[in-house]
Amino acid sequence: MLTDDDYRLLFEKAPTPFLILLPDTGFTIVEVNDAYLSATGTQREHLIGQAVFEAFPDNPADPKASGVSNLRASLGRVVSTRLPDTMAVQRYDIPRRDVPGQFEERHWTPINIPVLSPEGELRFIIHRVENVTEYVHLSRAQKRSSHRADALQANYEEVAAELLESSRKLQRLNARITKSEARFRAVADLVPELLWETGPCGEWTWCNMRWQTYTGQSLDQACGQGWVNAIHTSERERVLSDYQAAINHGQRFRSEHRIRAADGSYRWFLLEAVPDHARDKNHWFGSATDIHEQRETMEHLDALVRERTASLSASEERFRALVAASAQAVWTSDAKGRITEDSLSMRAFTGQTLEQWLDNGWFDAVHADDRAWAMSTWQRTVENAAPVDAEFRLWHAPSQRWRWTAVRAVPLWNEAGHVRGWVGMNMDIDEQKHAETALRETALRLTMAEQEERRRISQILHDDLQQLLYGIQIKLHMVRHSTESEAKVTVSNAIGELQELINRAIDTTRRLTVDLSPPILKDEGLLAALGWLQRQMLELHGLTVTLAATEEYPLQDEDLRVLLFQIVRELLFNVKKHAGVDHASVKLEHTPQSVLIRVEDTGRGMESAAFERPGVNSTGFGLMSVRERLRQVGGDLHIDSAPNEGMQITLRVPLPSR
Repeated sequence: MLTDDDYRLLFEKAPTPFLILLPDTGFTIVEVNDAYLSATGTQREHLIGQAVFEAFPDNPADPKASGVSNLRASLGRVVSTRLPDTMAVQRYDIPRRDVPGQFEERHWTPINIPVLSPEGELRFIIHRVENVTEYVHLSRAQKRSSHRADALQANYEEVAAELLESSRKLQRLNARITKSEARFRAVADLVPELLWETGPCGEWTWCNMRWQTYTGQSLDQACGQGWVNAIHTSERERVLSDYQAAINHGQRFRSEHRIRAADGSYRWFLLEAVPDHARDKNHWFGSATDIHEQRETMEHLDALVRERTASLSASEERFRALVAASAQAVWTSDAKGRITEDSLSMRAFTGQTLEQWLDNGWFDAVHADDRAWAMSTWQRTVENAAPVDAEFRLWHAPSQRWRWTAVRAVPLWNEAGHVRGWVGMNMDIDEQKHAETALRETALRLTMAEQEERRRISQILHDDLQQLLYGIQIKLHMVRHSTESEAKVTVSNAIGELQELINRAIDTTRRLTVDLSPPILKDEGLLAALGWLQRQMLELHGLTVTLAATEEYPLQDEDLRVLLFQIVRELLFNVKKHAGVDHASVKLEHTPQSVLIRVEDTGRGMESAAFERPGVNSTGFGLMSVRERLRQVGGDLHIDSAPNEGMQITLRVPLPSR
């Protein structure tokens, strides 16, 4: 077997001059053999990479020079027809390499042959030439001799001698042409394709050695109709019918079928045949290119595509069924967040037409107060490629009013890790929103009712129970004095003990009254009440509280003052009971928009997430309850804690506009 180096050597040493050109705008030279270099007196390194017309321009001294235009036209026909193009004898002078700027007269017989890929793409153009300068000169000499014969009949013998010499030269030229044809046959045996020629009826007259080696057929066995026997039996009738139809109509023949190898195996080939216009349109030239691996690969890919298409179709059907069955409004968008597909569920909700819905038309269905926020939120979501979870009002066509919806959307990723689109859902939460509002209003009313009840109980303890106890105390005091004067010591002692108990009851009710609703909270404000609480925690519970505050904002809402006071007191009780320390700090400050209270200790602490569970503390105001009560007045609570690193709880409530 010949190696690639052998083929290259054969090409370079082929006696017929060859140029290999690219079918680009300048017809760039990519290869040249030694015969061409010898015929043109050039060097390979001066030609490779140059456009052919830059390497071989027209002779500027010849005003009739047409070699460049004729060759360009021929190459253009090859590009457009994908067929060989044989040119008439051309005068195409070549630059003299020894005398720059000078040209040497040359005459050529060029043929330009396309080289196609298995897919029919034009890859290269073979520019084959024969130097017929001597023949042209001989022809001119013959004409001059003929002219002289007409003018000088007396020189017949001389003219006859010249004609004889011309005949001999023509014979030598024919011999060279025959030799050139033999060289072409040799080159044809070097190319990897299976090549053949046919007569006017499509019968094979020649095939290259590649065909003979692959099929095991000899030249005689392949010629005529013998080549058909190498075609797979299941495809033979079709191929022969298509081939004969192409021959009859003078059309290009192209077929993919299996050809039997010499060992009996079969491989897929791409066969093409075209008329040889250089000689006779009924004379055909054909090739067969091995596409077995490509064919098997394509069949495998086709199977994968069918399998994937079936899977995607099933997934698409399931998705459509899910959307149709869902009570929610489902939609999709492209990677930039623009709506490109219809959503019947969404349009049924908003009442928009398809044209109104597509692109960014859905923004028109958003409530005017929510629209700017919804647009900016969606834009940030698309830019950050992050899921979105938002709420805004949409126009609900069936009920002809605005309804709250919750939108959820997630990005869809391609295999390269880029967002290829979005899928989202709008859920109607209008009833839920109204229910939450009603629940908050109810909870706030309950909280305020609780505060009112505390004040009422405090008032009762102060105005009724304490007054009664004071009355009893006075009466018992009077009785005691009267019994002492009568020296009834036993009765006096009993009454004294009773009086002591009543005193303790009075103290207890007094403290209860203050605890339920400290008068200082009502009379002097939140900061003064926290100062009183600081003293109470140290006196009654042994907890030292550091109180820091900026200038107090006068909270006009007494219920809010009571709520904040009770929360701070409950948090300090938690420090005393659970933190394992005897010191805490309370900081009160305000901004133009809100009041901030920070309660901090350096005790045991715990994971912040644990405070979200009900029942963590049992002091009456669980932290979840605290957070809910703050939320009812528009505030919030933040917990920062870790095991053995203490705890910091920050309360924030908004201030009303002044």
